[in-house]
Amino acid sequence: MVVFERVFGRPDFDMEAGDTDVVCKTGQFTAIGSNTVGARQLVAFGVGNTTGGVDTRLTATIDIEDTYTLIISGKIRLAVQDANGIITEPIVEDLASVWRAGTKKLGMSGIQAKEDSKLLIQLNPDAVDTTVDMSDANTDIIIPVTVTTL
Repeated sequence: MVVFERVFGRPDFDMEAGDTDVVCKTGQFTAIGSNTVGARQLVAFGVGNTTGGVDTRLTATIDIEDTYTLIISGKIRLAVQDANGIITEPIVEDLASVWRAGTKKLGMSGIQAKEDSKLLIQLNPDAVDTTVDMSDANTDIIIPVTVTTL
């Protein structure tokens, strides 16, 4: 068994030029990015911890824009979904402004996604239905993860 730290970006969540824009309804969380866990792997959002007063967590950044190149406000959640798409477990949730600032510390989650499960980025916009521009060059995704190979 090998455990290593990694950083996922836009390509890891299928958020690149040419990908279909995602419409998000106000009042509900909608998946705007997903990563399917590979064979013989376990993946947890986050890296490090705060054991013994030493903070080894890494920061995460999620900065997304709508199709009018406006910064999206609302809440962003990281979640793990089972391989059948039936059970979704939230891992961490915060305001989009906190994720955008790049100051969100993301320690290793106790919940790991296993083979064929999905890591999700979900959005719940504040005031109006929003279309996330998946191909926007200003979109920035930096999410530390801990990968365990079996």
